[in-house]
Amino acid sequence: MTGRHIARRTLARRDFEEVVDYYLEQASVEVAMQWIAALEDALDHIVAHPRSGSPRLGHELRIARLRSWPVTGFPYLVCYIEGEERIDVLRILHRKRDVRASLG
Repeated sequence: MTGRHIARRTLARRDFEEVVDYYLEQASVEVAMQWIAALEDALDHIVAHPRSGSPRLGHELRIARLRSWPVTGFPYLVCYIEGEERIDVLRILHRKRDVRASLG
């Protein structure tokens, strides 16, 4: 066990709320709840295996230690930085969005 925890930055919290609102308005409570569960699974995976996320965006944007991990079953990426004591979630972004511009 790493002892690390997830810290969602302000933009990541806003992203989360926007996605939940979108699924509540455009789909159903059930789909919104499925997305929340899938996101929690992704976050659990990131805490357990922080280096398994792709470093591609970090290399492209020259952001040290930036990694991304997909939310299974949904078109979203969790963008995060692994720290000594915590995992900082910077953004939760739709894959069709200009992810680079949102992080740069």
